[in-house]
Amino acid sequence: MSDDLPPEEILQNRPDATPTAFAAAADNAPQSSPAPEAEPCLPDGLGLSVEDVRALLAKKHNLAVPVDDPLLMMVTIQNAFLGAQTQLQKRHEKALAAFMGEQTATCMSGVEKSVSDRVLQRSPDAGSRHGH
Repeated sequence: MSDDLPPEEILQNRPDATPTAFAAAADNAPQSSPAPEAEPCLPDGLGLSVEDVRALLAKKHNLAVPVDDPLLMMVTIQNAFLGAQTQLQKRHEKALAAFMGEQTATCMSGVEKSVSDRVLQRSPDAGSRHGH
């Protein structure tokens, strides 16, 4: 398969490819970099570092993924998504807590009024006020 061949061998198999175009593309291609430092996961411990993902793929699939493999960009994207989702969830939790607090206060106010009314109806002088 030509995708597995180095650029020089691909050139030999593609007569339409010009060496200058390929050389320019090779010069602009990302170079292998040393192993990146361990990225911290999200502050609450969610998410995986690039190193964690590489180790997981090696363990589960017996596949060594190079540190510069574009697949690992998904780790960054997914961690960013988890961070945004966590922030959104915290906002929703605050809003829900405020809403439930308001609903509970309204309910308690109604219960207190109802109990107060019942106590007044049963008190001895309440009957004399109502003509009983």
